[in-house]
Amino acid sequence: MSFDISDDESFVLVVSGLGAAVVVFRWVWTLNRVATVGCPSGQRRPLFLAPALGLGLVLLTLILFGAHEVKENGSYVLLFMVVGVVWIAIAVSLFQWLGVSLREDALENHNRAAITTISGGILGVSLTYAGGNIGEGPTIWTTFFSALMATGALLVAWACFEFATHVSEAITIERDLASGVRLAGLLTAEGFILGRSVAGDWVSEEATARDFVREAWPMVMLAVIAGVVQRLLRPTASNQSPAVGLYGWLLAVFYLMGAVLYVASLGSWNTVSAVIR
Repeated sequence: MSFDISDDESFVLVVSGLGAAVVVFRWVWTLNRVATVGCPSGQRRPLFLAPALGLGLVLLTLILFGAHEVKENGSYVLLFMVVGVVWIAIAVSLFQWLGVSLREDALENHNRAAITTISGGILGVSLTYAGGNIGEGPTIWTTFFSALMATGALLVAWACFEFATHVSEAITIERDLASGVRLAGLLTAEGFILGRSVAGDWVSEEATARDFVREAWPMVMLAVIAGVVQRLLRPTASNQSPAVGLYGWLLAVFYLMGAVLYVASLGSWNTVSAVIR
């Protein structure tokens, strides 16, 4: 395994490495200091596990499905990993604009629904970034282009879902854990679909956008279903705390299974198309 990269890639590696070090320090400090009073360590555990799992998925993707040059060059693996740390951190900083804040809602208010939502958002963003790293490409910038398209779409989809359902009110004000679990499942499922939609060998910007539109559209259907479910199952005066198992985890698994089956069907259809041709 070699460790040779170009000057501009070295610059990205150094800057991102410094940024990743700051991000990790601030993340650990925030989770251990902001929420020390009245927030059990077990309640905060998902916020430690989600980034670790997300980055683990990115690393596994790079090793198994990355470009040959990436697999053969440890510097590229390190570069994409440290960029991934910064990538996730930037996305999390934007979550507050979508109605759920890490510091205020999850930590200072000790809100399990917000913690669950943010954890699901981290996994969704990780999957979009991992998908952009799948396949061959001429430069690191093509990888970032694909990942940015997928991550941006996930955040826009979340914003549209928030506009249509006001799910953040159920999570942050009514502290409805079932709503948080459902949204976490939806974000993870959409991240999986979007990551798959930008995966593959690079051809051009136009081809990437075309494949993205062709393969990512089922996430719209999934969001519509989830939106109807959220309106039907949001907390009411007569049922202020819907059952988390039945109305939270079961539906979150349903969203995830739908995404997995759809992505699996894409592989089957591509195989059939190749045989026919």
